Amino acid sequence: LGDTLDRLKGVRGRKSVLLLATGLDTFSVTTLDEIYDRLKRTDATIFCIGLAEAEYTRYGGTSISYLQGKNALTMFAKQTGGLALFPRFEGELPDIFRSVVGFLRSEYTLTFRPPPEIRDGQYHRLKVEIVGADGKPLKVTDEKGKSHKVEVVAREGYMAPKG
Repeated sequence: LGDTLDRLKGVRGRKSVLLLATGLDTFSVTTLDEIYDRLKRTDATIFCIGLAEAEYTRYGGTSISYLQGKNALTMFAKQTGGLALFPRFEGELPDIFRSVVGFLRSEYTLTFRPPPEIRDGQYHRLKVEIVGADGKPLKVTDEKGKSHKVEVVAREGYMAPKG
C-alpha cells in the first residue's frame, strides 16, 4: 500500500485504490503507524477487500492475527473515505466490485477552507452529516416503508495546511 501511495503522489484528479489482501503483514518495510500517517496525507480513497474471511470463519474464528489484519484493512478504508468488505464466498466478489464502481460513480467532493488559526499543519478530525431542514440527521424511507438515517462515507479528517 505504501508503494502504491508513493506512485500516486504525482497523479492529478481522483484516485482510488482497490486493495485485495488478507490484512496480514508478511514482508513490509513500512510500519502500520507509518501507513496510517501516510493515509492521513493522501487524497486517494482506499477500498479494501479482505480475502481471508472464509478461512477465518471455517476454522473457528479465533485468530488474533486475522482480527488485527481485518482491523488494519477497515482502518485503511475508514481513514480515506472508502469501504472495507469481507466476503465469505467467492461468489460475492462480482457484487462487491459492482458496489465499489457504484460508490465511485456517486462520489461527491466537498471542500472547505479552514480558518487561519487552524492552518497548523496538524491532522484534524471531520464529521460529515446530511441533515434535514430541522437540523437533525436526514432520514429516508425505503421501498418497504422503513425509515433509515442517511449514511455518509467520508474521510475521518484532513491535514491542515501550514501557514
